[in-house]
Amino acid sequence: MIEQNELLETLKKEADSYDIKYTESATINSLTGKINAYKKAMLPEGDLTILKDPKLSASAMEKARINRIIKSATKLSRVQVTCNDPRIRDREGCYRSVSNKYVKLKKVFTFDTPTHLPQMMIEYMKGENYLAFTKKKGKGGFETTTAKEIPTFNIQELPALTTKEFQRIALRQQAESVVND
Repeated sequence: MIEQNELLETLKKEADSYDIKYTESATINSLTGKINAYKKAMLPEGDLTILKDPKLSASAMEKARINRIIKSATKLSRVQVTCNDPRIRDREGCYRSVSNKYVKLKKVFTFDTPTHLPQMMIEYMKGENYLAFTKKKGKGGFETTTAKEIPTFNIQELPALTTKEFQRIALRQQAESVVND
């Protein structure tokens, strides 16, 4: 009986930390169900219908939805970015800032070098275009200028780092820190 009371108190504390509403007469089974539903809603690959679970309070469902948005936006992917825009192609790298209602991301990265960027920034950069103007001789010998939208960046998705690559990078960073000290 004492173990069940301790378990119930532990579950109530966990439910409070997730902002899950429950009655004082809640049982171990009902609290476990609500906590599991909340945790499923937090999974990035979870089904969105879980967010409509009647066991969760409205504030807990909203909190889970916001956390899902933040997780998917800040998920890092390994990419290599090449610049097509002649105005910034000669630069070594680029600074980008993207945001939405819940997340604000800032990142400096170099061109033509593998790097990790947040998914939200990658999607934004895929949609960036610049205007390339070309002049052609039209009818009657007059020059006409035409504009064409071209993607600013080529973004190549790379596979995740292997354990050996992690170790090699860690050794290089360690050696650089010794030299800089």
